[in-house]
Amino acid sequence: LFFLAYIKLRNRPLFNIKPILIFHNLCNRHNIENENLQSLLIEKELGISSSQLYRKIKYIYGFSPGDLIRTVRLKHAAALLRKNTLTVSEVCYQSGFNNRSYFYREFKKMYNITPKNYQLKAMSTL
Repeated sequence: LFFLAYIKLRNRPLFNIKPILIFHNLCNRHNIENENLQSLLIEKELGISSSQLYRKIKYIYGFSPGDLIRTVRLKHAAALLRKNTLTVSEVCYQSGFNNRSYFYREFKKMYNITPKNYQLKAMSTL
């Protein structure tokens, strides 16, 4: 996801890549489980307004900042579920979600399968 952003920006030399690198660092595996990782935290870290953040993230990734954070968290959750070492509830909290029903709903919306069935399906393909 972040590599594609770099490719998209490669031909725009006047575009500042620093916010993207900071955003990438904030969304790494160490911060992804932080439930306080929201666009407000990113705005403060980058020193830009919410409208600037929204405009830049929307242009580069095609998502709003909140949607992008949720997408990164859900992809991280899917990777944890494929490892099959944690329960679905543990994956939920380690992915930065503090509400299991919201996690289940968003996971199903993105993958068209419940987290538990995703984990079982991944286990059966091993």
